[in-house]
Amino acid sequence: MARVELQITRRTFLKSALAGGGGLALAACGLEPAQAAAGVDLSPTWFREGTIKTSYTCCSMCPWSCGIVVQSVNGVVHKVDGNPADPKSRGM
Repeated sequence: MARVELQITRRTFLKSALAGGGGLALAACGLEPAQAAAGVDLSPTWFREGTIKTSYTCCSMCPWSCGIVVQSVNGVVHKVDGNPADPKSRGM
């Protein structure tokens, strides 16, 4: 069997891989500013009318009682996130 000599070196392969990955990263992050400039509504899909009320409380599902941030509109809860200021969970 004949041996095939490749013309690509490890350095060339790494350069190409990094350039391709960088190009993909730039392409992925360039979408939002273009939509914002075009006047597309970027508000949350669950927020249609009313006022967003933010409440800070704690979760009681385990003994840690992590801090949470609750966002509601017209008394209906739409989003629950971890509180980033909570020292136990740090928003996780």
